[in-house]
Amino acid sequence: MSGRSGEVVDMVSRRRLDFCCLQETRWKGGSARVFGADGAKYKFFWSGGRAAEAGVGMLVAERWIDKVIEVRRLSERLIVVRVTVGKSVLNLVSVYAPQRGREMEEKENFLALLGKTLSGIRDNERVIVGGDFNCHVGAGVEGFDGVHGGHGFGKRDVEGEMLLQLAESLGFIIVSTYFQKEDGKKVTYDSGDKRSAIDFVLVRKCERSSVWDVKVIPGEPCIQQHRLVVAVVKLTEHVKRKRQAFSSRCRVWKLKDAGTQS
Repeated sequence: MSGRSGEVVDMVSRRRLDFCCLQETRWKGGSARVFGADGAKYKFFWSGGRAAEAGVGMLVAERWIDKVIEVRRLSERLIVVRVTVGKSVLNLVSVYAPQRGREMEEKENFLALLGKTLSGIRDNERVIVGGDFNCHVGAGVEGFDGVHGGHGFGKRDVEGEMLLQLAESLGFIIVSTYFQKEDGKKVTYDSGDKRSAIDFVLVRKCERSSVWDVKVIPGEPCIQQHRLVVAVVKLTEHVKRKRQAFSSRCRVWKLKDAGTQS
């Protein structure tokens, strides 16, 4: 959003999006601001740190602004916007995971906060998580049947394994991997010779049928390296799930330590 707020709002309006999760906004502190003119108005809720680094936010279309009942600014990498949709409540979660090169402890703390946040959402409320997870969940299921849809991209890394473990323990799925697309239409980050899928959409497993499609849209000038990821969601009657606490099956990232390799 820094220096490009007008372009971002124009893109969201042109694509007729109701909500848009934003990452790396680089806005300090946390507040809200309205953008746009009549007929294409959006309210931007953001959460940032003391410095103009990282930052997450949510753009909400005018028709939904009065339906926002709570904004939870949990960190500069995690924000939750709660919106009433009919008689139900929709929790929109925008995330920006620590990028490659950051300390593993920071990545663990981020996932711990995300896990605590998601497990604390009521069973009768809906949840959609979107953002830049800075990890690779890989092309195939490989041990995560029912969490990974088998239509991913690339090779799984340690951070991707950690995300899959978190999703599995909480009853979520990486719904982005459930739609069969050509490889070129799975790439969400393209910079030079680096092409990868690191931006995902997550929902509860019991709400899989409400997501009609997840598509990647290239060519937007305001996001030159990342690509816009759009989820088409139809809200239906909620199916209650049994709450489960997050508990990692194993510390897979320890495999990087020379002393634990075989």
